[in-house]
Amino acid sequence: MGSIALGEAALAHIMNAEGEKIQAAIANTNDVDKMIEANASVRDTLNQVNEVEQTLLAKLQLVVDLVRGEKNNL
Repeated sequence: MGSIALGEAALAHIMNAEGEKIQAAIANTNDVDKMIEANASVRDTLNQVNEVEQTLLAKLQLVVDLVRGEKNNL
C-alpha cells in the first residue's frame, strides 16, 4: 500500500505542475495557438496520469482482496 500511496503522491505533483503550466500559458501569452498547444500538452499528460491511476487502482484492489482473503482464513 505504501508504494501505491507514493504513486498517488507523484501523480498529484504531476497534476499540480500541469495546472501551473496552464496558468503560465494564460499569464504569458495572448497567442491562442500557444494556449491551444499548452492545453494539448496538458491533456496528453493527464491522459497518461489517468492510465497510471487505473493501474494503481487495480493494484489497490488486489491488496484489498488479499487482506480480505487473509481475514476470511483466520
